Amino acid sequence: MPIERSLDEWYRRVNSIFLDRNFYRSPSSIFAHLVEIIGALSLLASEKKKPGVDPQLFVAKAVAWWFALCGKQGVRNVEDMLWAKFPFVCPYCVECPHDTDKCEEARARPNPLNWSALEKKGKENAENKPKSLGDWQRMFAAIYPIGQVEDYGATFARCTEELGELSEALRVFALSPGYFLSEAADVFAWLMHLVNLMERKQGISASQRGRLIEETLWEAYPDKCKECDSPLCTCPPILQSTLGRIAHDVPPGKGSFKEGGALIPTDEVLRLFELGSRSIRLGNEVHTVTPELVSEIHQFAKAMLQSAMESKDLQASLNSRMIEGLRQLEQLASAQRVTEESIDELRLEIKQMTPEGRTALIGFLTSLGAGAWLEALQKVIEGFAGS
Repeated sequence: MPIERSLDEWYRRVNSIFLDRNFYRSPSSIFAHLVEIIGALSLLASEKKKPGVDPQLFVAKAVAWWFALCGKQGVRNVEDMLWAKFPFVCPYCVECPHDTDKCEEARARPNPLNWSALEKKGKENAENKPKSLGDWQRMFAAIYPIGQVEDYGATFARCTEELGELSEALRVFALSPGYFLSEAADVFAWLMHLVNLMERKQGISASQRGRLIEETLWEAYPDKCKECDSPLCTCPPILQSTLGRIAHDVPPGKGSFKEGGALIPTDEVLRLFELGSRSIRLGNEVHTVTPELVSEIHQFAKAMLQSAMESKDLQASLNSRMIEGLRQLEQLASAQRVTEESIDELRLEIKQMTPEGRTALIGFLTSLGAGAWLEALQKVIEGFAGS
């Protein structure tokens, strides 16, 4: 029964239903759907109503899409992830219920979280670790009691703040995956707080707290996809029934890729935004980007990088930013592309070189031989010397 099901069991069940559907989706795509669902809950704060948007059901959907995102990021155990940060205490003041003054003092510190103290609390409170989704909701109600005059506006604002922090954690996931564990836990905590606030305003007693979210989640995900009635979802990637569910306004005659519309197809987008790469400015001269010019720039950057390793004089004149800029320019030109930005960054780094370094660079350019772009670059360097 759903009331007896652990959070990790829900995590496995929901992800197993939509394993094929979500397998090829990117983390950002799944996160965008989570934002869509939580965004619909703003109707609680604005007191607006939209057909097909039931806040109670959308809370359950938000939990399900949170499961999907954690699954996509490879979270081994969502219960352990939550317990590491919320071991039946607030992670900042390490109290239950939380102490506002202590929280503010902790947040003012450079490192507000005491992870060793939380780990200790986790061991002390191990017997009280929630065993079901309803238990988790009740735990968060105990840590963060609902205020008498608390409204949806402030709670929803905190939910969106946590979504912003989770989006940052996703952006840097490849470099530092640990942020995701902390921020994903915060989003779940605020979803539970939102459920507790909803139940408080609906007059649901504390003894019944946690039952509604379990029943609603079971109604939406009864161990199968409700749309195709299959234990392994076979629905198309985008359901027709979800189009216009929230973003329901379309400019008449403009919302298509047809000629005269406001949108253009991919091939036109590429042409539109590649305009800046068809010509580049260097000093007072504008050069049309041709295969010959790209080849000249590529040979220059490649030779510079090679000489930087072999020539001590040139090596001493180039800082790490210059080396990295040359490396990026060489990679870009090897792909038959040059941008104004890459040339501007090179010019700026050359300007910041010492006079001796620029002299060494001019000597290097002379050794490369003639070329319209190389001649223009030499004029720019000489102009820096005279300024």
